[in-house]
Amino acid sequence: MKNKSLIIAIVLIALAAISRLLPHPHNFSPVGSLAMFGGAVLASRYLKYLVPIIALFISDLVINNTLMRMYFPDHSGMIIFQDYMIFTYVAFILAVVIGHVFIKKISIPSIIGGALGFTIVFFLISNFGSWISPISIYPKNFVGLIECYVAGVPFFKFSLAGNLLYSSIIFGVYYLSINGWKAVNFPQRA
Repeated sequence: MKNKSLIIAIVLIALAAISRLLPHPHNFSPVGSLAMFGGAVLASRYLKYLVPIIALFISDLVINNTLMRMYFPDHSGMIIFQDYMIFTYVAFILAVVIGHVFIKKISIPSIIGGALGFTIVFFLISNFGSWISPISIYPKNFVGLIECYVAGVPFFKFSLAGNLLYSSIIFGVYYLSINGWKAVNFPQRA
């Protein structure tokens, strides 16, 4: 059973990473959910971090060298890692921690709480990274930081919607794959 659940978890993480290649609104992405899922269900403390981060890295590698290549006109050769990505990776490492610490049992409240918590963490870290970046358009003072956070508010709703949707799908498919439909308590007809 452990091998089956590990294989199912890794396949779900890989599928979520691949789905980043599909067109979607900004920040409406499964990567936070896959990191949180890895933290919640992978037993090995090394795999909890390695599998989601490797999936994120490989999907970033593909995206940055194909779909988003136009945003790197001064960069020759393959784009492996850019400075701005460090904040994203820190946020996703924290998503693994959120999954590990707060989702002890797959339940609707824990998944909603995890998705909301990660969305807030990602918003705070990614916008801070955008503000502190040397190429940032925001002044390097408190007012500039606030302006950056205010500018990020429209993206928050897409992050939250994506994290709620993808977390529900990933955790739901995993739960049903492991436990089957019999584990779902449907109301009985009178």
